[in-house]
Amino acid sequence: MARAIRTCVDVSTCGVLAAVVAICGAWSAATTRAEDLRGIAAPAVQAGPEGGDRDEAAPEDPAEAAAWLRKQQMRQQRKQLEQFFMPILWTELEVARNTCSSLSPEARKQVLAAGRTAVKNAAEEQVAQQFKAGVRTADPRRMIQKAVAAALEPHVTAEERTAYEATRRQRVARRDRAARIRIIALLDRQLDLTGSQRQAIEADLEKRWQEAWGREVHDSGVQVNNYPPAPDFADPCIAPHLNERQREEWAAWREAAGSQRVGFHARGLHHDGQGLQADNWWGN
Repeated sequence: MARAIRTCVDVSTCGVLAAVVAICGAWSAATTRAEDLRGIAAPAVQAGPEGGDRDEAAPEDPAEAAAWLRKQQMRQQRKQLEQFFMPILWTELEVARNTCSSLSPEARKQVLAAGRTAVKNAAEEQVAQQFKAGVRTADPRRMIQKAVAAALEPHVTAEERTAYEATRRQRVARRDRAARIRIIALLDRQLDLTGSQRQAIEADLEKRWQEAWGREVHDSGVQVNNYPPAPDFADPCIAPHLNERQREEWAAWREAAGSQRVGFHARGLHHDGQGLQADNWWGN
């Protein structure tokens, strides 16, 4: 029998992810009655390198105040996401440093600049999509990887390019394998899988694997209605291998905390950890 779905979502996490989730929750304030928006003080916003981010006073007009609040929230969210995505860039730079040692100092600066621009662009696109009814199509990791690879292309030897690409493929393969193991472990905790079920689901996951599912490698500690988010995006790989009791519980879990139903995607933004910050070799 499906468990009662409570209205609250308990988010237990840490670091920048907590800040991102907190800001996401603040977005609902944009729907507050316009008259309640009068007199709201502007959040502290640091001026960017181009001076594009400036503090602005809240307008007196209710409609303009609502638009102003939305703009401030988007700006603050973008800044948080830039910090959140930086470790992805650090990882890519470390792979490049270890495989493309012939890069000249000037080329290193160009690669670093391209990577930082990609981080900003990824944050911009993510925020824009999150304000469009929660739609997520951007892949920050892919955007940053693509930018670094493109910046490297004219400066590396054929051997270095081959080594760089091979290292990247190996990292992706390890990450995907770890993600499948995590999905199986998550299902096992909730559904008490048998050994044969674990093997069958893992084989099906590997056969039908999609790159976006790699987000499951991360465990942010999120709880939705006392459940971890259900990996229902992979339902065709899971449901056929469950018995009747397990299917009932799987249906209840999906109803209460399905990743697709609930629409909670903060875990999809997660990265491999803090990683190593860019070495001084990059001229930073």
